[in-house]
Amino acid sequence: MKDLTDVYNRLKLKKAQRKDLKTSFQDELKNHAKYQELAGKLAELRQEKKSIENEILSREMDRAKLEELSLDIKTDTEMLTDIALNMFLAQEPVEIVDETNAKWMPVFTVRFRKG
Repeated sequence: MKDLTDVYNRLKLKKAQRKDLKTSFQDELKNHAKYQELAGKLAELRQEKKSIENEILSREMDRAKLEELSLDIKTDTEMLTDIALNMFLAQEPVEIVDETNAKWMPVFTVRFRKG
């Protein structure tokens, strides 16, 4: 098995290379006149779209109810994650069977944070 630090260093190098390539790509786009023209039009259209969405949202929907539902969904998602992780740590089977008898299995990920 590879050493954790070796893999981390290799990943760090590849991310730096990817960043350099993305920067180069962005620089070329900044120097492309047609792209800049289209980007400006796109920004205007996005702003107009957002304005229409906000107008309709304030007129026809209960904004507070939408925000409440969004918060409830976030809270329930965190609770679902906590329950699944606790079941996994207790070595219990972790799966959900929905109304169509489809089985849902959890997907766990590991992320590192500077500490």
